Amino acid sequence: MAILVTVLAGGTIARGQHSIPARVGIYVEFEEKPSPVAVEVMQTETQALLLGAGLQPAWRFLKRTPRTENEKFDSVVVVRFKGSCRPVVDTAGTEWEPFAEQVRLAATKTRSGQVLPITEVECDNIGRAIRKLPLKQRGPALGSALGRVVAHELYHILLNTTGHAAKGIARPVVNWDDLVARKATFTAGDLERLSRSLRSR
Repeated sequence: MAILVTVLAGGTIARGQHSIPARVGIYVEFEEKPSPVAVEVMQTETQALLLGAGLQPAWRFLKRTPRTENEKFDSVVVVRFKGSCRPVVDTAGTEWEPFAEQVRLAATKTRSGQVLPITEVECDNIGRAIRKLPLKQRGPALGSALGRVVAHELYHILLNTTGHAAKGIARPVVNWDDLVARKATFTAGDLERLSRSLRSR
C-alpha cells in the first residue's frame, strides 16, 4: 500500500474542534540527518492537517526519546524516513522535470489484511518535487510535502484501511504541484472518520 505521485488533483477542509484532542505518538527515525527547517515545517503541516479531526500529533525520536511511564497516547505509530530529507542544492527552475511515471512517496506496512502502525517515507523521491523552486523556498517546501505524505499514511493507520478517498490528501495518487501547493486538506468526511477512529476505541 503506497501513496503515489503523478499528474492532477485538489481538496478542502472544514471541521469543528474538540476540547480534548486525541494524542497520536509519532516515533520517527531518519536514515540520514534531516534538515531542521524541513522537520519543523513537517510537524506543523501534519498537525494542521489533523487539527480538524481533533487529533494532536506528539513527535518523538525512536532511538533518542527516553520512555516516560506517565506519557500516554491514544495511538502510536512509527515513521521511518529513507534517503536524504534535505533539500537538494542545485540550480533552480529550468532544469527540473517531473517523473514521467508514477513514483512511490511512502508506504505503510500490512500483515494478513491488517494495517500496521509502521510507515516508510521516501525522502529522495519527495525531494524531487521541490527542485523547481528557488533555493530559499526548498527547505520549508520539503517540510510541507513531508507533512502531507505523513498525514496520508496516518489516514491508513488510524482507520486501519488500505483504501483511499476520492478527494483531498487521502487520494491514492497526487500531483507534483499538490505537494508544494499553498494549502492541502482532508475532506470533511475523512476528518470525521479520523475523529471517530480514536474516540471509539
